Amino acid sequence: MISKEFIHHLLFDKLNKKKGRLHAKFGDNESCMENALSLFFNFGKKQKLLFHSKSSEEIHLALGCLTKTESRFALDDMPKPFFGGLTFSLSKDLDPLWQDFPSDYFFHPKLLVIFRKERTIEIQIFTEKMELSELFDASPELEGTPLTMTSIEEEPYWEERIKKGINDLKTSSGIKKIVLSSYVEFLINSRRSYIEALFKKNTNCHHFLFSKNDSLIFSFSPETLLDLKERNMLTVAMAGSAPLEEKDESLLFSKKILNENAYVSNYIKETLEAFADKLEVSEQKIAKLHNIKHLYHDISAKIKQGVNGTDIFLSLHPTPALCGYPKHESMSYIEKNEVFKRMWYGGALGMVDKNEIRLIAGIRLGLIFENKVRLYAGAGLTKESIPEHEWMEIRKKMLFGQIQDCNEPLRGL
Repeated sequence: MISKEFIHHLLFDKLNKKKGRLHAKFGDNESCMENALSLFFNFGKKQKLLFHSKSSEEIHLALGCLTKTESRFALDDMPKPFFGGLTFSLSKDLDPLWQDFPSDYFFHPKLLVIFRKERTIEIQIFTEKMELSELFDASPELEGTPLTMTSIEEEPYWEERIKKGINDLKTSSGIKKIVLSSYVEFLINSRRSYIEALFKKNTNCHHFLFSKNDSLIFSFSPETLLDLKERNMLTVAMAGSAPLEEKDESLLFSKKILNENAYVSNYIKETLEAFADKLEVSEQKIAKLHNIKHLYHDISAKIKQGVNGTDIFLSLHPTPALCGYPKHESMSYIEKNEVFKRMWYGGALGMVDKNEIRLIAGIRLGLIFENKVRLYAGAGLTKESIPEHEWMEIRKKMLFGQIQDCNEPLRGL
């Protein structure tokens, strides 16, 4: 397994120049993700971020902060790789649990390790080697600790808010869909053991870890928000869920699910028409995760010359998959009726580089602060919704963060 000491040896014993890049190969019996995750925890509580887009054959591990930006209005002004995330909304209200991630935040790392499927790594150094020393001083987070989880809280009044939301949709002449979210909280004894267990459980999805100070954000999102390279763009219209054990027909022929998905796909198509020379929408597809499946369309576009990625992102985000439809009315409803601040939940996570933006929707997301974990999940409501079904959908989605072997299941799941 690739260790911090191995990286140190390559940088300080093998690399002659002060900055630059080098390559190495690791064992045939070791997976890229196992190596990336092990190295992530080897660097202790230093600022670090792991990102893997399921459409990519690379895993990026960004270590240390050289420069940063806290604005979503400058995505095209990053000539070198930046990593981070953006909040759900521009609200300035802060949840104290999110004190290490109070707003939009992207950083350019001191050191970038890229793992590739052919079992090679590329190391990019963006600073003087002497400035890397502090990265290697951190004590690694111990592995092999048996995991325990203890439920402490779930968001109150959730069932009442579902019923109120559906009733409000039935009487509203304007709002067609609302995405309401909830959370559960619990205590863990080892963030490393917990995250490693989640990686084993959550496959066929994007992977995102961001550690800063005493906090760690993680997301196992199935949803691509914006994948833009030069003029080629891909996004996903994903809305509508069913338990994995149900037949696919439960998604393909449900009036409620088809309407919910149409609000998302139509909004994305209409938004992109102003930016694209060519636009293509796939047939309906089904994404299958470990215990739930989703209806979606791939949407690809050839972007017009002169259009920048920032304008596309600001027009798209958040899509009706994350807030509802129409966008501004549903956002206002969420601000008034949700009893907590979403912060990075429902936001955008990933990387930005020269001529490339790769962002995922910040769902199936959790935050660890010290030894407390908060998991977030949401459900799309329409006037056809049945309260009990929406509550069950939330419970299913929350299972992405539950480890069955622990001493106590999540309360309410």
